[in-house]
Order: sequence, then C-alpha cells, then structure tokens
Amino acid sequence: MDAQVAAYGREEGTSSGLGTEGSPNEIGAALGGNALTPAQARTALELIDSICPDTWCSGDYDFRFQHLACDRAAATCSLTLQVFSRDGEESAVPSDVGSCETSGFEGFGSLVEGSAESYQFLTESYYAALTECTTRILNELP
Repeated sequence: MDAQVAAYGREEGTSSGLGTEGSPNEIGAALGGNALTPAQARTALELIDSICPDTWCSGDYDFRFQHLACDRAAATCSLTLQVFSRDGEESAVPSDVGSCETSGFEGFGSLVEGSAESYQFLTESYYAALTECTTRILNELP
C-alpha cells in the first residue's frame, strides 16, 4: 500500500472520532494533492459507511469504502471501493468500476455538513452522486 493511500484511506477497524480539523502536517499534506486531510477523509469514509446498510448495501452486494481523495482545482472527488457478494465471496467486479468519480466537489465542505462538536452528515448533492455511482456499479455487475 503506498504512503498516500495509507495516509488518506481508512484501515479496517480504525476510527477517526469524526473530527474535521487536521494538524498542520495533515493540512500541508492535503495541499500536496488531496484536498482532504487524513482526518477529513476518515470522517467522510465513516459517514459513507454508516449510510450504506440503509441504502446501497441492502441488496445482494456489500461495499467496502477504502479511500477518498478530492482535487480542488478539478472539482472532483474519487472514492475507491470494493464490492462483495453477501454470501462472503468477492465479486468479479472489473477494475474500472472500483471507484466513484464525482464532479462538482472541491473538498470536505462540499461533502460533509455539520460540525465535529455536534452531528455530521453527507451533503445532499454528494449523497445523490454516490447513489448514482453505486447504482451504476451494481447494474454493471455480472
């Protein structure tokens, strides 16, 4: 696993505490490519994962959301994911459907609303973009 994926992804069983502020080192790293700090990426991944059982993950397949990166200049975010069959076997998903590329999102504020001190949730527009993408992925499965 390369250092950037490790820094901005979410390892199985880790928790971010749903924070939004990054350290100066995290913010500096975000300026180098990813518009999200590691804490922001973990928070968004946890929010996406918490919605999954009530939405996209309620059918024959389950999703594992692994990495989220945004490019502020291009106004795009890329969510890397895996799709698994509910019977426990990894599905035969072509590698080109292993991510959701969403346009119109520049960083954490365009993905998540609320505050770390109270309640955070995905923005309506990002939720809709992910719903469209996950539906497309499910429709392309063999």
